[in-house]
Amino acid sequence: MSLIILQQTLTMLLLMGTGVVLTRIGILDDAVSSALGKLLVSCIIPCVTLNSFMVPMKEGGLGLLGQSAILGMASLAIAMAVSYIIFSRREPEQDFGAAFSNAGFVGIPLVSATFGKEAVFYIAPMISFLNILQWTYGEWLLTGDSRKVQLKSVLLNPVLIATVMGILLYATQLPVPGIVSRSVEMLADTNTPIAMLVLGSYLAKTQPKSLVADVRVWAGSIVRLFVVPLATALLIRLSGMGNSEMVQALFIASAAPVGANVAIFAQQCGADYRLSVRLVCLSTLLSVMSVPIVFQLFSCLV
Repeated sequence: MSLIILQQTLTMLLLMGTGVVLTRIGILDDAVSSALGKLLVSCIIPCVTLNSFMVPMKEGGLGLLGQSAILGMASLAIAMAVSYIIFSRREPEQDFGAAFSNAGFVGIPLVSATFGKEAVFYIAPMISFLNILQWTYGEWLLTGDSRKVQLKSVLLNPVLIATVMGILLYATQLPVPGIVSRSVEMLADTNTPIAMLVLGSYLAKTQPKSLVADVRVWAGSIVRLFVVPLATALLIRLSGMGNSEMVQALFIASAAPVGANVAIFAQQCGADYRLSVRLVCLSTLLSVMSVPIVFQLFSCLV
């Protein structure tokens, strides 16, 4: 299993390198990168989420879904608590980055490659909670102003809407026309390459020296890639909930690097955008080594 994860992370690194090249030669410019990022958040990741629910109901399916939602929320709570204890609001970009993994851009491709597309079902509730918390708790971290949190933005979040629709489809087992399901699946299949190209565009705009010379970037990356996943592993071990595939899928999502949204939110909130981009880039590069390592440690625990 660890070998599959290593192969997938290396594939994603190659795709990210392609994004770097395309950016350097002027094809993937700021406008294109921004448009692709919006496309991922507003359309492609919701399609990935919806597609994961358009499957025949498993034995005990709703119970498993409930368990994955509880474990997913608990994992996020652990991540936020660990990050806040270490960084607090004195270092909001690191706190935000360490608390929220790139479960959509990186976690979904890893889970899909390791367990199959159906396994995204287990991490869909976690990703929905993650998006809600980024738009609320995350924005408060970066601004210190709870008045900026907009309930409308949370309720209209495309991933949340797709999750609610998916749960309804899964619970009722309503038949979906083949042309619709195929269209959703085709859009979902574009998630990995487009997400990696966007991350590559971020990396291309970052000076290599700034990645390795800033202690803050290393601190945020280490907490996100090692401290938070190991705390999550302990939580999963003590909970005793979920089947093997569920807990492994949730762990992989929790071990993903810093979410790309930290850079987007930091820019919108007037926080340190450049630090946020460096956090995303360094943690993504280090995740090629860290995810297989922590997954192996997790396998020993469970």
